[in-house]
Amino acid sequence: MVDDFRPVLDAALVIRRGDFVVDAHLQVDGGEVVAVLGPNGAGKSTLLQAIAGLQRIERGRLRVDGHVLDDGGLRFVDPARRPVGYVPQDYVLFPSMSVLDNVAFPLRASGVPKARARRHASELLSRFDLADLARRRPGDLSGGQAQRVAVLRALARGPRILLLDEPFAALDAATRMSTRTQLRAMVAAFDGATVLVTHDPIDAFVLASEIVILEKGTVVQRGTLKDVAAHPRSEYVARLCGLSLFTATSDGNHVVLDDGTVWRVVAAPRGPVFVAVRPTAVSVFPRPQVGSPRNSWNARVISVEQHAAVVRLAMSRPPGLIVDVTIDAVAELHLREGEEVWLSVKATDLVVYPA
Repeated sequence: MVDDFRPVLDAALVIRRGDFVVDAHLQVDGGEVVAVLGPNGAGKSTLLQAIAGLQRIERGRLRVDGHVLDDGGLRFVDPARRPVGYVPQDYVLFPSMSVLDNVAFPLRASGVPKARARRHASELLSRFDLADLARRRPGDLSGGQAQRVAVLRALARGPRILLLDEPFAALDAATRMSTRTQLRAMVAAFDGATVLVTHDPIDAFVLASEIVILEKGTVVQRGTLKDVAAHPRSEYVARLCGLSLFTATSDGNHVVLDDGTVWRVVAAPRGPVFVAVRPTAVSVFPRPQVGSPRNSWNARVISVEQHAAVVRLAMSRPPGLIVDVTIDAVAELHLREGEEVWLSVKATDLVVYPA
């Protein structure tokens, strides 16, 4: 039986920029949004630029609806001829044009008569409640308005791929919330494949059905946000999800961390494992707890920082452990940098899975 499945975007790409290499594979279906997350310098924007045709690949193959756009050799489709709408971080709206003409520009550039291009742009603006901006110039727009106009311009020509590079990076916190909701409606109406680059997991949670984690140019994890958060496979992913992550060796009942710390665990797999710990799962005491059935060990406080409604402590042992406590606990236990404390965690609160 022949498998007729064919994603809108199928990209298996190796991209080289000097000594830095991005080696990634993305498949995105029609109507699907995939978010690419990663630390600064991971290669996220480079990946989008290769899909848009602004960066040639060294090897691999980029297909849209089964058609090859770049194979790292003889086949390379010019960016202007690709069915791709690309929204860079700074939006790049033309300051001398009205909003209407900015949205109409891709159609005009592809040969559509001016009247028809402006009519289509006007329909798009009306569809997404932006008709009152039509006569304004980009300099008269708020950040959220400019971002939505840039997305409409990218959609004007009817692309099969929509690329969004950190679409909320230039917005303040309050504007980000409302603009996310508005962008979600715009993306939901798009039947092509959307790739969103972001460093904020909330963006992925609101907009994407799947996330891809890119680190040092390589995909280290992919799946739903729930699946990735449940079993992070790198320190970056763990921090993204608010967890501490350790590599260890397990005998099924105990894990030995890389620094020698031993924790009792419950029904863990044997061999090399990851151990994930929630910051709220660890308790802090001024002295050893006699008779406690929990794992217990001493450590020093490395730093004390306000983190939302709690105080976050970085601990010396095991290195990389973070613990969240209340402000009252900080005052009661006299917690400060350099203070020696005793920590404890239940075996049932340690999440252990194969490395």
